[in-house]
Amino acid sequence: MAFISVLIASSGHQPRACVASRMGVGAVRVGQAPSALAVDAHTGRAFVVNRGPLDRHGRPTGHSTVTVLDASTGVVRGIIPLRPPAFFETDATPATAVDTRTGRLFVATSSTYDSSSTPPGTPGSISVFDTRTGALLRTVQLPYIPGSLTVDERTNRVFTDRGLVLDGATGAVVRRDFVRGGLVVVDAGANRVVVANAALGGCDDHAQPSDSVCVATLDATSGAIVSKVILPQQVVGLAVDERAGRVIASMDIDRVNQGGPQLWLLDATAGKVVRRIAGEGGAPVVVDAATGRAFTGAGSVVDTRTGRVIVSRGAVSVDDELIFAVAAVDERANRVFFVVAAANALVNILASDDGRSGRPSRQVTLGKGPPALTVDAQTGRIFVANAGDNTVSVLDAARL
Repeated sequence: MAFISVLIASSGHQPRACVASRMGVGAVRVGQAPSALAVDAHTGRAFVVNRGPLDRHGRPTGHSTVTVLDASTGVVRGIIPLRPPAFFETDATPATAVDTRTGRLFVATSSTYDSSSTPPGTPGSISVFDTRTGALLRTVQLPYIPGSLTVDERTNRVFTDRGLVLDGATGAVVRRDFVRGGLVVVDAGANRVVVANAALGGCDDHAQPSDSVCVATLDATSGAIVSKVILPQQVVGLAVDERAGRVIASMDIDRVNQGGPQLWLLDATAGKVVRRIAGEGGAPVVVDAATGRAFTGAGSVVDTRTGRVIVSRGAVSVDDELIFAVAAVDERANRVFFVVAAANALVNILASDDGRSGRPSRQVTLGKGPPALTVDAQTGRIFVANAGDNTVSVLDAARL
């Protein structure tokens, strides 16, 4: 059974057990194995991507669906079948995104399933839905499965990790030759797209260490490369602070042997290194732009303008588990929410300016195996997908 832990930055109180229904709507039954979430604040809808029935080894045996929830009440408003038959990679979170300006939901899937593994060449697709009606508007067939979808609402563009760019209104392919990379973030204010682990000429320079990777900054409209930065290891966490004009890249804790985990602070416009922060890191990385704080999956809190370490990694723990899996930010309330991978816990950290470390102050029972999390700032609702018991926990952020 999972639980939610609430951390207040200036608190040193011991956790108090609570019941999830007292913190909001409670658990809502959805489809089988819910694994991804997205919210459209304009239509007041939350979308839950369900993998579908699985066998005892966790492999899909049927088709996937999207459950549509009322973002305020958690009431199920409809179920959208993913057609043609859609499957997902067993260990990957389905790539899902919403463009609230155009009212479009994008879901990336595989059209076939290999019982042993999902090979790199497996064909995939991106389905585009109307967020008001649930109608399928377009299906873009691809020779691969996109691993991520990132929306730039100012330009109405959707960027994938495989170099494909879609129109945010129609779903039509705008270009197929954008820079490829494992992680993509958008700095809409600077009209920039930042691609980490980029497949880009010049990043494979033989003078560089074999494990080095590229972080490329590009013009979001033209795709022109503004700058390239070579980092020593694979980037596993990437976030942008548009107000500060900073990009935060996190090194893989398990792979970095040069001084332990690392954070790199980059200038979002010029793409230059501002500061290397040794000893901090971990995926995911999220930013609360209102307070200028970056939060990592290992418990680090860093000032995004200066790179000053406010809380060192490991200072925040839940059941001795320091590594978080997914994260979301509620900038209106200055709160950051993390899901703890092993403890099945949701951690709430107040993104205050005082810089003091937090401790768990409350634990709320949730469902099992939560792999996904999102926040609707419009309604103040937190949605946590519980793949282990086919529910979504709907919580009121103001009551945590």
